Amino acid sequence: MNIKGTENFFNIAGNNAWDISVAKGDSNQNSKDSSFGDMLLGFVKEVNTAQNGSSQLQQDYIAGKNVEPHELMMSKEKANMMLNLTVKVRDDIVKGWNELIKIS
Repeated sequence: MNIKGTENFFNIAGNNAWDISVAKGDSNQNSKDSSFGDMLLGFVKEVNTAQNGSSQLQQDYIAGKNVEPHELMMSKEKANMMLNLTVKVRDDIVKGWNELIKIS
């Protein structure tokens, strides 16, 4: 299943589902060079870019520039969904970390 707008969110290399890295633009860099921290940083940067783009569209719409209302709403919803996903991933990481601490 391919959901439009998520193609840069994950880049799963090869057949190994554990080899996950952040898609870095159009460069064909070896995915094993990325760490988990790099992956999270890439997600946060992508969410930030979506939030900033959405805010800019909103400002343009308020200023009376040529912005269609449906484009604005889709941009806001996409940014909101990305933020919610990021918060969920963060919560799950913290929960997992706390479980590891309990085991130790």
